[in-house]
Amino acid sequence: MGQQALRRMVRHEERIQANSITDHSRGWSGMVRRLTRRQQNNGTSFRKPSPLENFVDLNLLPPELALQILKNLNATDLCLASCVWGDLANDEILWEQLCRASWGFCSAYDFWKADGRSFKRLFLLLDESCLTFNTKPEWGIQYLIDNGVLEDEGAKIARFFHSTNQLCWHKVRTYLNTRQDVLEEFIKLQNFKNQFLPNALRKFFHAVQAPTTHRENLAGLIDKFSRQFCADNPDVKLKPGNEL
Repeated sequence: MGQQALRRMVRHEERIQANSITDHSRGWSGMVRRLTRRQQNNGTSFRKPSPLENFVDLNLLPPELALQILKNLNATDLCLASCVWGDLANDEILWEQLCRASWGFCSAYDFWKADGRSFKRLFLLLDESCLTFNTKPEWGIQYLIDNGVLEDEGAKIARFFHSTNQLCWHKVRTYLNTRQDVLEEFIKLQNFKNQFLPNALRKFFHAVQAPTTHRENLAGLIDKFSRQFCADNPDVKLKPGNEL
């Protein structure tokens, strides 16, 4: 008798718990339905927000702040940005900085701005010339000369080589073998100050291709190196005619 009463009490408690869970679930379901209807009445619905909704429209910012943001883009991203923010992304200051960051020197910098020419156009010309140079060095330099970007002078071409890392260095060394005037000026731009002699010589032949067949050309390069090394290190008390 006592066991039957105990079983009835247990079943009664289980029914109470089951009803409580059902009521709780119904309460949550009702709350969700009410919130959904409220959102729909307000013209909105539950959905994952688009990433673009949190992106600041640069046109709403002060121009100075928007340009500071765009300065962090490379040329490819800046071209893409110009599809949305044309006036800002085509700003001449941005493209001039990109040009000078990739090519420290070219003859066009002396007159390009004064002539009212586009620095974006200049960037594209310089970029195209480097792509051509890395395949055909003579064609790449001629492309710059024909478009008025670089003067056909040994000192100007040497400075162009010395101020950029956009060129294949093997192609630069190949070109220097064909233009002695450029080679002479290029050697003058090397800095061997306070360098250990073997390290300086190693650096020299990394920049200038050593001849493999003509002994007299090698002697000429060594003479040019010794003159530049002595000029950069007067305290060493070496003379170009001394044996290294």
